[in-house]
Parts: sequence; structure tokens; C-alpha cells
Amino acid sequence: MRRIVFTLKNFIKDLNQDFLRYFTGKLKKNEKQNLSETQIYPKGKNIIKVLNIEAKQRLDKIDLSENSNIASIGTCFAEELSIHLKNTSSYLNYINYEKNVFNFSANWGRVYTVKNLKQIIDYSLTENYPLLVEQYKKKFFDPLREYSVGYFNSKDEAINSIKRHRINSREVFNKTNLIVITLGQNEYWYDLKNNVTWGTTPAIIFRKEKNRFEAREYSFKENVEDLKYIVLKLRKFNPKINIIFTVSPVASYATFISQNIVSQSFAGKCTLRAAIHEILPLDDKIFYYPSFEFVLSDNPSSFIYDNRHVKRFKVSQILSSLNKSLLKNKF
Repeated sequence: MRRIVFTLKNFIKDLNQDFLRYFTGKLKKNEKQNLSETQIYPKGKNIIKVLNIEAKQRLDKIDLSENSNIASIGTCFAEELSIHLKNTSSYLNYINYEKNVFNFSANWGRVYTVKNLKQIIDYSLTENYPLLVEQYKKKFFDPLREYSVGYFNSKDEAINSIKRHRINSREVFNKTNLIVITLGQNEYWYDLKNNVTWGTTPAIIFRKEKNRFEAREYSFKENVEDLKYIVLKLRKFNPKINIIFTVSPVASYATFISQNIVSQSFAGKCTLRAAIHEILPLDDKIFYYPSFEFVLSDNPSSFIYDNRHVKRFKVSQILSSLNKSLLKNKF
């Protein structure tokens, strides 16, 4: 009975928090501490207001003229951005040099990691970058790109298509005034034989090749170094380019290096977000858009109305799991 009463009290407390969430009032500053409205963590629905203000403050600094060219590249959430930019922007000109299923500005496929992105920048902007073709059953493909870019009936057809793609990719980076880069994952498959990172998970038949593939995780330092490299190379090639980085809120589908995908996915997302934070001071034409924060911070099912502290039912859920994991069969 005591357990039922306890649960009911917690339910009422959480219900009251849901009520307060919709009546939080206006954003308030803290004059005593000399803090503005956006420097204090927002309560209730105000969290979206603060994110909207942040987005505007960050992106207002981008200097674009009418009909400036804009491009998009990245992981699966980048598809949402690409479709939006292509269909709704009358002020900007969304460029698309190759037909592809995700409406990206070139047929890169989904670009999952910073490592994949770096290779794309290199093969687009570097003369005589190595060209690789792999065969799966009777079809041929480009291992540096994700499988959605398509397969080819012959090696020559694949080579010719890859060469055309690289020309188109280079043209996108040359012509765009603004590119939106959506980062998403932090695990990659490294091909030790060719010293490259595959754009997609190699089929099992490839992974059976002894000592050829390794599933790896990017460190924070590696992400920062390669992001700096990407920015500097793009800005040197195209001085007028502005770069918006964002982190996809879409969780990783699977992990090959950990036993738990949920924790591993969050670790990767946080590493990417921190790496972007680290490189923003590098150049005044680098920006961040908070896609990740729009989704993850607005969580009324877990947070009370202040968006910081945890609801009673969620606390109970966490502690119950801790007890089952730590104490069961131990004493």
C-alpha cells in the first residue's frame, strides 16, 4: 500500500510539472549577476525560444547576397535540411550538380563521419587522388561513398562515374557561398589494405578478409584535427565559402565496437558536438546550428518544467535499474 501511495504522489508531482511547463512566463535576466535572458537555463517552452535566439545570433553573422549558392552534405538528417533548402528558399539558390536520392548537392551518399567527410574534401580538391573500385557479386562500387550512390555493371563504368562525380563535387565546393555540413556518427570502418575509410559498412564477405578491416572510433583530438583540416582546405580553395556545422539528432543504428548502442551513440554525438565547439574560433566564417539541442534538450517526458531536473518517475526508473544491476544476487 505504501508503495502505491508513493507512486501516486510522484505521478501527481510530475503532472504538476507538465502544467507548469506551459505557464512559465517570459524569459528573465539576472541583473544581480549581470546575466542576460539567454545565459540562464530556460524553463518550460522557453527552451525553444532560447534555441531560436541562439540560431539567429549565430547565423545572422553570415554575409550572403540574394541568390547566393547554398549546398548541403552529411548524414541522414542532412536529407531533411537538403529538402528544406531546395524547396523553401526563394532568397538562396540551392545547388545540385548530380541527381541523388537524398537531394544532396552532389552524389556523396550519406556522409557519416568526419573521416568520410575529409576523404570527400580530399578526392574533390586534390589532383590525382587515388581512385578505388570494389566488386560485390557482379556489381562494382566506390568504397569511399555510401551504398546509396549506386552500383555499376562494369569496372570501367564505375571508374567513369567516379571521375564525373569528383568533378561535380569539386564544382559544388567551388560555387557555393554557404555549405551546411551535418555530422552524425563517430565509428568508421578502416581498410588497412588501401589505407582508406569506407563510406559504408563493408559486407560480411569483405570483413572476412584476414587483417583487412577494423571498426574504429574517432577520438576527440582526431575529430578536432580533421575538422580544422577540412575548414582550412575548403576556405583556401574557396575564400568566399561560409560553413555551417550541425550535429544530427538521429541516433546511430548499430555499433561494432561496444556492447551497448545507446550509450555508444550518445558518446559519439557528444564528441562531435564538443569538437565543433573547439574549432568555431578558428575562422569567422564557421558557424554552428543547434539541431541536436532542439531535439535532445526539449524533453518534457523526462525533465520537470525547468528542463534541468529530472521527473520523479524517471528518477525511480534510474534507481530501480541501478539496484537491479548493482545489488541483485550480490548480498
